[in-house]
Amino acid sequence: MAVRRRSGARSEDQGERSAKNYAFVDAVARKNVELTMAEIRSRSAVIAALETKGAVKIAGAMYNLESAAVEFLPSPKP
Repeated sequence: MAVRRRSGARSEDQGERSAKNYAFVDAVARKNVELTMAEIRSRSAVIAALETKGAVKIAGAMYNLESAAVEFLPSPKP
């Protein structure tokens, strides 16, 4: 049975839980972006309302240091 870590990354899915494991670090970083976006929505009724109206968009992204590419993550509908 896999243990689900607080990061949301499953230990058996990601292998060793260390900075040496790129897949694990990537999964934790992505989860952090998702949780931060959700926290912004939950902590600010004003921003959440503006997002619902389409006046603003909360966008999460990952920056790849090797390629210098920015990957925007899917954002759930408000």
